[in-house]
Amino acid sequence: MKERIINILQEEELTRKELLWKFPPSEKGAVDRAFTILLIEGAIVPGSKENTYKAKKTNKYRNVKTEIDGMIFDSKKEGQRYLDLKVLQQSGEISDLKMQVPFAYDEGGKHIFKYLADFTYKDKEGNMIIEDVKSAKTAKLPVYRLKKKLIEARYGVVISEV
Repeated sequence: MKERIINILQEEELTRKELLWKFPPSEKGAVDRAFTILLIEGAIVPGSKENTYKAKKTNKYRNVKTEIDGMIFDSKKEGQRYLDLKVLQQSGEISDLKMQVPFAYDEGGKHIFKYLADFTYKDKEGNMIIEDVKSAKTAKLPVYRLKKKLIEARYGVVISEV
């Protein structure tokens, strides 16, 4: 029910009454309760017109920004990977852990793009490891795949997706 309400309010701003009219009479009680819960959760917010509501804008990939150790990570998954790598560094398994490391791709004196690796670190043998935290969906994006291949070829590295 909550998802249906959010989908409707992503399309247009409505008053509570207008929203209720979009559902059959048998669902109005459930819609009203779900609407109240969504308001409390902050998933819907006041609209630009008086007494209207709209769905709060969400991230394109629906990831949730997460704060850990005073740093903001783009997703819960990336934040968890940071915690895992931090433990590995404290135990001596890895060293030189860095976050959001830029790799420039320039061609013919022109800057083409910048690839931002989520993490880089050195393993016990001193090899530099580059990791990018990706969902299955974002790992398949053509632009990401191309940038990854170009950076790997230019720098002679392997980018691991976790």
